[in-house]
Amino acid sequence: MSNFSDFFGGGGIKSIQRGQSTLPNNVNSLTVTISAVNPAKTELRLLGYTADPAAWSPHIELTNATTITVTRYVTSAIHTTVSWELTE
Repeated sequence: MSNFSDFFGGGGIKSIQRGQSTLPNNVNSLTVTISAVNPAKTELRLLGYTADPAAWSPHIELTNATTITVTRYVTSAIHTTVSWELTE
């Protein structure tokens, strides 16, 4: 008898990683180390953030298999905290 993965490939979710990262005052970029993933099969989501309203929304990016980069485009004297989720 065939199963779903025989027709569509894959085997479902391999891992889920969640975290909260904080950009300190007057810092515009931060790297976060994660457990290794296959970037081609991974989705990164921004779940929410707290920030200086004048500092624009932060941006998150899966930089490589073991790193997420959190960036804000305007320097702020107030820290920015982001919550994220990574699914492989």
